[in-house]
Amino acid sequence: MMKKYLFFIPLLVLLAGCSDLAVFSDYDPQCNFGNYRSYCWPSSAQKKNEEDYLTQNPFIYNRICSAVDRELSKRGYTLKASDDADFIMNLQAHIEKRTVVRSLPQTYFPRYYFRRGGFWYDPWWGFGERESYLSSYEEGTLVVDVVDARHKKLVWRGIAKGLVKQYRNADAMQADIDRAVYEILRQFPPGQAEK
Repeated sequence: MMKKYLFFIPLLVLLAGCSDLAVFSDYDPQCNFGNYRSYCWPSSAQKKNEEDYLTQNPFIYNRICSAVDRELSKRGYTLKASDDADFIMNLQAHIEKRTVVRSLPQTYFPRYYFRRGGFWYDPWWGFGERESYLSSYEEGTLVVDVVDARHKKLVWRGIAKGLVKQYRNADAMQADIDRAVYEILRQFPPGQAEK
């Protein structure tokens, strides 16, 4: 009998569902995106940033690449060898620890207690002070770049930011990756974004 092991995989919230994502893009207005028909991924010989989250997590990198391939295919782009492609796709991801300070007024705490002679009620309203709470979380950022293959120039960038989520299985993670990539690439090419 095979044992099933639950595993936790931290991933960007941008992969945690579209409602939690902050997605935006920018582009080179001089670029004619209508000329683009094919794309490629950078060769493995190109030096990668060792601090990049995707360099450290090749399985997640491959899942995101597959999701990008599916989305670009739906838009009519063809994956080709690097010397034949019109543009190059690049991915980056980063996770940063964030801290939030929340200040809340002290709340009303009624107290009931039993003393000789019966129950007593002692309302306490506080002193008008505020209580501060620190909470920490991890914010993830996924960057999808489109680089003109001929000029080696960045022409479009899509960015998604959100909270980091823990996953118990790969299927749930893949579903969120697909949704996040869809949200980023729905703004590509500029001027033809889906409504």
